[in-house]
Amino acid sequence: MANSLHSPVPVLLPEQRAALERLLTSGMLLRAPRLREFLAYVSECMLAGKQDEVTEQQIGCRIFGRPEGYNHTEDNIVRVTARNLRAKLEEYYQTEGAGEEWIIEIPKGGYLPAFRPRVPVMETELALPLHEPARQPVRFHRRELIAWCLCGVLATGLLAGIFLALPRPKRDAGGLIPVLFPNASERVTVVMVDAGLQLYRSVAGRTVPLDAYLEGSYLQPGTPLNPQPLPGELVRFFRGSRDTTFSSAFIAAQIVQAMPPGLVEIRHPTQVNSRDFRRNHAILLGGPWSNPWAQPFEGKLNFQIETGPSANGSIIKNRQPRAGERESYLSSREGSVETSYVRIAVVPNLGGSGKVLLLGATTSGAMEAASEFLLKNEHLAALRQLLHLRPNDEIPFFELVLEAKSVDVTPHGLRVVAFRSPLPQGN
Repeated sequence: MANSLHSPVPVLLPEQRAALERLLTSGMLLRAPRLREFLAYVSECMLAGKQDEVTEQQIGCRIFGRPEGYNHTEDNIVRVTARNLRAKLEEYYQTEGAGEEWIIEIPKGGYLPAFRPRVPVMETELALPLHEPARQPVRFHRRELIAWCLCGVLATGLLAGIFLALPRPKRDAGGLIPVLFPNASERVTVVMVDAGLQLYRSVAGRTVPLDAYLEGSYLQPGTPLNPQPLPGELVRFFRGSRDTTFSSAFIAAQIVQAMPPGLVEIRHPTQVNSRDFRRNHAILLGGPWSNPWAQPFEGKLNFQIETGPSANGSIIKNRQPRAGERESYLSSREGSVETSYVRIAVVPNLGGSGKVLLLGATTSGAMEAASEFLLKNEHLAALRQLLHLRPNDEIPFFELVLEAKSVDVTPHGLRVVAFRSPLPQGN
């Protein structure tokens, strides 16, 4: 199945663009022309919104003159060059670029450049049990924690504004989202991921219950969720955070573009309350630890998003597997191909008067790819066929698991691997 997602054009700050220009004209890269050409190509693609051209295959052809269709699994020139470039960038920021305020990296697993602010070096100790039930003190560097806070999340209003300001992509007539919420007089609230809460789980290794989230008690020292006090700057960050993730803002912006003007409102989890889920339609983005409002619905589903083997990972558990289904769905990688999974569920709201769509995934890339399933008519037609519906039949409550494949971080295809509908009574 060919992917037709439109890649948004990144909006860089003037100082970020200046930092990139200084890097490309630095003496270190001028002495390494192949590395400079590599970085220039991936940067130009990113700034032009052509992220889909930043693949190992395309780089091999464009930069190294390899023929179209060459076997990049046997020819590792791109991976070797990327590894050398990462080492050269690290050297640059320790020498010639030691005074730069923005650090440009090529994160492992992909070839697109990323920007993060340089943070003054300060150190502290933080004793937190990262893995239950072990209680071993773990040392953290304050630089790592603060940098994580600053560059791991982006402000909801700013990021959503960037996407909403982009030209509307050409899209077929709507897909599943407009069909689920057809009444133009009924608002739909999109609740974003709380990136600060997601970061809290990465640091503390714990999921915050909804009541503790609303009360803010998980940040109070001496409580079960915070047995060892967090550094003051982290507590202040978590308390004041109204941040979300790139994938959450990407999907929210696409939903807004697919619906009639003024129908969709975007909210941070701190900006809603239980009344909103008793009387309104809602779309909840993220798993139960990054969007705690998903928790009241999560326990009623067959396909449940749970914590994975790593502090940041997640897994989709199948409570009652049927023939041909797995007991769990966990992301995996084989060569340049990554397989990840998305759980989509449509359930009644808490008052039974509206619908709630829950969208969670094992990776952020799968979340972004899932917008194709929600917003393309071909997938709506496939869903109707799967549920044995006629073209004008109302979509019933359902839940399903999508498999999403990507090649060199570029989404490649989607398919349904498990589903349930109608849902059991009481859901």
